[in-house]
Amino acid sequence: MRKSLMLVMAVFLLGIAGNAFAQRSAVAVPCDRACLEGLVEKYFEAALAHDPKLLPLSSDVKFTENGQRLVLPDGHWKTMIGKGKYRLFVTDPVAGQVCVFATIREEGRNSQDSVASPIALRLKLRNGQI
Repeated sequence: MRKSLMLVMAVFLLGIAGNAFAQRSAVAVPCDRACLEGLVEKYFEAALAHDPKLLPLSSDVKFTENGQRLVLPDGHWKTMIGKGKYRLFVTDPVAGQVCVFATIREEGRNSQDSVASPIALRLKLRNGQI
């Protein structure tokens, strides 16, 4: 009797552990610092290509520039012709967001001119989407 009770308890405990492992595995892996900073680079690549489809965008994504709500690809997405070298990241993996102060190259007055422009960008990641 004692062996069967121990066997039942062992099976019960294994079931609980297996269930906890399955729930932990089902939870999305958080995006760490490197992941969030890589997302910024993907954003700049997509903006440079003028193609928001290159990003994992949520259906309810909000895009604003200078306090005005715009539709992608608008604003700097239409004028960006290069990435600058400056990057200052502020990452918050717990909240799933990243801010960056950076420079980009935008079209100048003439087609051969380009202008270095500062940009402050904040991306919030939820369920793997911006």
